[in-house]
Amino acid sequence: MILDTYHFGGGNTSLLALAGGTPIVTLPSRYLRARWTYGYYQLMGLPDCIAKNNTEYIRLAVKLGTNIKKTILERNAILFNNDEGVRETIEFFKEVVTQRQI
Repeated sequence: MILDTYHFGGGNTSLLALAGGTPIVTLPSRYLRARWTYGYYQLMGLPDCIAKNNTEYIRLAVKLGTNIKKTILERNAILFNNDEGVRETIEFFKEVVTQRQI
């Protein structure tokens, strides 16, 4: 189990952990830098790993140490086998090129 650092989230480290099924307890802040793990869990449909406050962060850390690895392994494909971002980037560039030709 990994504790996502507060005010500065895991990013690539979180992706590596989730690829291996390692649970991460996260407490997102209002800043993007501390919302990466939160975003990954949103995509995976796993709100159970996201704390709403410091007390819940501690409670989740104790609870998630062993209970969620199987679910993470079952759902991590959404992070790694998802080409939605690539398709959206392609569409963005097509739109930019089309607008420049007008």
